[in-house]
Amino acid sequence: MRSLSLRAMISLLSLAFLQVCLAEEKPIKLKEIVVTATRKEEPSLSVPAFVTVLSHKKLIRTGARNLIEALKFSPGIVYRAYGPLGISHGGMNSEINLRGTMRGTLVMINGIPITTPTHYSYDLDQIPIDMVEKVEIVKGASSTLYGSEALAGVINIITKKPEKMKRFLSVSGGNRGYYDGKFVFSYKGLAILGSYKHLGDLGRLSRNYRRKYIYEFKGFNTYNSYLTYQILDSLRLNYSYCYQNARFNQIYWNDSSMQYDQENDKHFFNLIYEKDSLKIKGFFNYDDLKYRHITEGYTSTTRSSTSGIDFQNSWKLGSSARLLLGFTYKYDWGDTTEYGKHRRNNIAPFIQISFEPFSRFTAIFGAREQWVIQSRAKDHDKFLPQFQLLYRINPDLSLYANIGKAFKMPSFTQLYYKHPWMVGNPNLKPEKGWTYETGIKFRNPKFSFSIAFYYMEFDDKIEWKFDPKTHKSSPVNVSEFTNEGVEYELSYLLSDCLEISLGGYIGDPENEDGKKERAGAKFQTSISIGYHGKKIDANLHSMIMTSREYGLRNFYTIGLNLSYKLPKGTLTISAENVFDRENIISGKMSPTPYYEYFDMPASFRIGYKIEF
Repeated sequence: MRSLSLRAMISLLSLAFLQVCLAEEKPIKLKEIVVTATRKEEPSLSVPAFVTVLSHKKLIRTGARNLIEALKFSPGIVYRAYGPLGISHGGMNSEINLRGTMRGTLVMINGIPITTPTHYSYDLDQIPIDMVEKVEIVKGASSTLYGSEALAGVINIITKKPEKMKRFLSVSGGNRGYYDGKFVFSYKGLAILGSYKHLGDLGRLSRNYRRKYIYEFKGFNTYNSYLTYQILDSLRLNYSYCYQNARFNQIYWNDSSMQYDQENDKHFFNLIYEKDSLKIKGFFNYDDLKYRHITEGYTSTTRSSTSGIDFQNSWKLGSSARLLLGFTYKYDWGDTTEYGKHRRNNIAPFIQISFEPFSRFTAIFGAREQWVIQSRAKDHDKFLPQFQLLYRINPDLSLYANIGKAFKMPSFTQLYYKHPWMVGNPNLKPEKGWTYETGIKFRNPKFSFSIAFYYMEFDDKIEWKFDPKTHKSSPVNVSEFTNEGVEYELSYLLSDCLEISLGGYIGDPENEDGKKERAGAKFQTSISIGYHGKKIDANLHSMIMTSREYGLRNFYTIGLNLSYKLPKGTLTISAENVFDRENIISGKMSPTPYYEYFDMPASFRIGYKIEF
């Protein structure tokens, strides 16, 4: 009955909006330009990779309260978390995974990796959507251009420049004790964003069957700031800061309990010089996580930083070829209560040559040599080639093929962790392997689609395994990880202001270590229906995951977002998990039940925004 009612509601809304569309202005669909796939600006159809571009408008239309909430509704993305709205929980962090491949996604801001070397966390819940110009998601092995972690692809968050930061003030509030406030101030080449969020007591957060306890979530506060300053025409400074505190209760089934407070300070700093084809980026990222065991009277801390420089330049070689040369140096540092101080140096030159042997045909060869020098573990070096072909059949249609090698270094936690329940493994090897992909892309002002067929094969994939003899979990290199499938996206303008989008993947991610084991969701799809009028903007979006890893049950959620332009300002109404479904956002329930974390129950809010 719920499904039937929902279909009826969507049909009625679609018919109503279709009538209003006749009086609205026609939208202009601009050519989609991407920069992440080849490290230079190119039209999406000229890039030999599966690329999803989420503009600022698309992100806002999800009604999400932070960036990771918006991304979880994107096609082909598998969302995992250990706290509401994607917040971390004692070093366990939310994840955005591509094509069902767990922990194989490199996350960047302005082309700079932001994951911490300790836990490989990126905390996208701490990034306000208002500072984001767009997000580019490139599927497939991407280590040739970006190094470690890019096994299944990269997510590049491109922040707004000062001239794109419009002055505004907004407030919103809803159930579950949620409220927030945001503002933007801009003057000439300077823009500043400030925001505050609060979420109240949600009750049960997780259940652990093996150790017989539950966690309760008691609330959080998040403070954000973002500053961008155009120092010179070719030089820009970006700085983002977030402070977040949260409280959790751990309640054992014998009625004993413990309380925990969590504090997190996070800094992202980058200085970007761009002139013609020359790009130089300096960066420093710092993360400080404190987890206070209030009942037991001690605090565990995890501090980490990444810093370095990224350089690239390109030159034309005759009339039909281009050479790109680059170099990246990244210094990783970590200091934790559990396993002390560790550091790592990453040094990597890379090259890419593209040429057009025939009309409308492009061939690209790239290569990277990365040296990883570690303080208390074995050093590594990896050669990472990539081969790409693209054929433009006509201005709206292209075919491509993409073969690339990728790798991922173990995190400091995987190597060195020491805990009564979990122990690191200093003998871990990097994950490594190849992705083979071919696809077709079509785009015109009313209809667009992309489809790709891929096969992934990685050796030494790292998984945590529980030893029933010691009752401890440790990371190990499983013998092989494979994944084959198809990914698709399509978007269709039903009328001048009514649009439907559909995308996802069907795959078969498996680990094999003597026997095969499900390693990720086999099926993911996202569906959205949007009406974009002059005064009214309405969006219905849903996400489905089935045949999930570790015996987790199917995931299904639906959300609504409506905005209405008033004579002064804009009124918004948003709802998430509208059917109040008990979804599991992470866990392990096979071969025997271990633990599960629950998604947020149904929530709604109303807000107001005014621009100056």
